[in-house]
Amino acid sequence: MRHRSPLLINCSLKEAQKIRQIAARQRRTISGYVLSILMNAVRVDEGLSRVRASLSRLRELGIDERPFVLDGEFRGFQGLSRRPPGPRTTMLLSCPVDEARRIREAAKRNEATISGLVLHALRLSWIVEDRQFQNHPLQEPYKVKHAREVPIGPLAGKVAAATVKPLTGNPRKG
Repeated sequence: MRHRSPLLINCSLKEAQKIRQIAARQRRTISGYVLSILMNAVRVDEGLSRVRASLSRLRELGIDERPFVLDGEFRGFQGLSRRPPGPRTTMLLSCPVDEARRIREAAKRNEATISGLVLHALRLSWIVEDRQFQNHPLQEPYKVKHAREVPIGPLAGKVAAATVKPLTGNPRKG
């Protein structure tokens, strides 16, 4: 009874180390971490292949519609990313047979190796993650405005800053 299929991924030592670190930080297996990102990318690619197929059907009918985004932008940063220099290693991913078939089909559609497709999806996710937290307040706590400095409410644009007067004495004896 074989319900899982192995995928052998060739990557640099730095990429393998980063994959292991992120998977450990998220308390996942390496296969679980990689497949969660990869299957999202495969879903997007399958949707884009349907769009490409419908555009080719329109062209057959004589309607020449151009997509509003270049094909290279669909894949992210003008095609599949390049292989970084340095020592290499391999990682064995275990995934369901159905997902392995979809991954192989996506790699074939994009004229890429399985390793290339996997690493491209991972690199794009790392770029998004780096940009997402680049200007995050937790990264630079000294730039976070305190609640008193941030105007809120309907008068936010009209009131420069509210001054808070400390209470002195008994407020009931006015």
